[in-house]
Amino acid sequence: MRNTRKNKFGTLFCLAVLVVLSAMFSLALPGLLLSDAGKIFSGLWGTLVAIMIAAHVRTLWNSRQKRYYLYPSLLNPAGGRQNKNIRLSRLMRG
Repeated sequence: MRNTRKNKFGTLFCLAVLVVLSAMFSLALPGLLLSDAGKIFSGLWGTLVAIMIAAHVRTLWNSRQKRYYLYPSLLNPAGGRQNKNIRLSRLMRG
């Protein structure tokens, strides 16, 4: 299980780095657009940055969702002794 706090910090740090690199790239963009190779490079670079930003935003969005688990031992008044029977029946089913 991954630690979500470290995961969020790493994602936010990468997003900050991407924003800084995009700002630096935008300063050099007029010079790059003068040549055909610069136009191709600019298009590829912009596409890759858009994909990376979307992936990081998706990671941040998914880490915000909480997952709630329903524990059978809390619902079963027998104290969870039924779990062995459930596991055995699952093993028999395959």
